[in-house]
Amino acid sequence: FFSSLFSSHEHSGLHLRALMTQQLLVGVGAAATFSAGCWQTYRLQWKRQLIAERESRVKGSPLTNKEFAADTAPHTRVKLRGSFQDDAYCFLGPGPAPKSANPLPRENPDGYEIGVNVLAPFLVDDPQPPAQQPRKRGLFASLWKTEETPVPSHQYQVLVNRGWIPWSDYKNWRETGSVPEYLKIQSPTTVHGVTQPDDKPTKKVVFDMPRVHPLLRAQEILEKDAPPVIGCTAITAFSVEAVDPRNFLRAADPTIPLIRRPLPATRGADDFIFGYVTPEKHIEYATFWFGCCLSVLVLHYAVGRRGTRGRRPRLR
Repeated sequence: FFSSLFSSHEHSGLHLRALMTQQLLVGVGAAATFSAGCWQTYRLQWKRQLIAERESRVKGSPLTNKEFAADTAPHTRVKLRGSFQDDAYCFLGPGPAPKSANPLPRENPDGYEIGVNVLAPFLVDDPQPPAQQPRKRGLFASLWKTEETPVPSHQYQVLVNRGWIPWSDYKNWRETGSVPEYLKIQSPTTVHGVTQPDDKPTKKVVFDMPRVHPLLRAQEILEKDAPPVIGCTAITAFSVEAVDPRNFLRAADPTIPLIRRPLPATRGADDFIFGYVTPEKHIEYATFWFGCCLSVLVLHYAVGRRGTRGRRPRLR
């Protein structure tokens, strides 16, 4: 590869420095492109392992109130029994509908209508019910016997993302004060969902709209907009995104537009498993960088061979 450097008696000093500079640039370019390809290969293996871990948690058996804890891993499927705090609704957005819920264009040229995600504090019932007080015994026990209603005990306060609603429904909700019919639910109820990590704060963004948050920061939103609950053990530092258990594991039908889908719109299992960069993308990136490395070496070899062919000594 560097054989031409040892034939300095055939080259002048200026040509030798130019040749060394050329060799250095080629070596740096080849090393950089080869390193980028190796990095994408590493990312591919990491992404496949991450997808396998997420798939086992998302598509596995859901955690119930008994197994649920404040340190539950993200992207874990849950099935929680509790009650919504209907007087503490808040919103995340504005933004487009989930892609899995809106496969066809509706009104906007880009195919996605703007709306908000509905956030609601959810009180997870304690799996261990409070112990009942022993009844008084005696001849006149019936005289002082009183009916006591047990106070429900809540283990955690969780922020639940109930799904996406159109901006028109949100605007009508704020103007009239009436909750859309598809959001009304009787408590206590059961929430099927997937735990979601909080967004990382990038910059301070404030919307001049009441109870509308640009980022999903569960603990901050609960402390700001949710009323305090007596007897609640802890506030979780993550949110739970509600899903529809009937079609959660099945892919969405691409022939059904958003206008015919049930609201609020929720995501499917594959949306939680795959990120923005799929393994196929890492394969494309790795192939590109390795191809660039090979091209640099082949081009350098061809140019060097062409240059030394004219300077080859003649045989007598």
